[in-house]
Amino acid sequence: MKALKHFFIHNYWLIIGIFISLILVLVWFSSLDENQFLVMFSSDALYLPLIYQDIFENGNSIQGWTFNGAPNFVPDMLVFFILMKITSNFLTATFLFSIIQYFSIITLFYFIYNKTLKKKFLKENFTEFLELNTRLLF
Repeated sequence: MKALKHFFIHNYWLIIGIFISLILVLVWFSSLDENQFLVMFSSDALYLPLIYQDIFENGNSIQGWTFNGAPNFVPDMLVFFILMKITSNFLTATFLFSIIQYFSIITLFYFIYNKTLKKKFLKENFTEFLELNTRLLF
């Protein structure tokens, strides 16, 4: 608990950056038109919900499935299945999964930024970090 408190105190600009990123993601999702939103229903996006439905809701076995060459059992499938169990709605689970994935990438960028540039994440280089994230993700 003490280590977590220490992390948040010394990395408050990261927390602010995460909230700004959340606002940007929500603005982006709210600006999608119907055709752009239909990407959520492509065969690639429905892969995990259909596996969950077939195995856990319909009670079928995994033997009938032909998985892709590099199946994403961990962490994607595990996280998505937990979200499906909690929400019981594939739209909500898919949206939450994308938010979790987005913030995982931002956190990874944070650690890469600190390690490669040997800079402490401070207010002065916050805009540089936010610009880097925005360029890489959008």
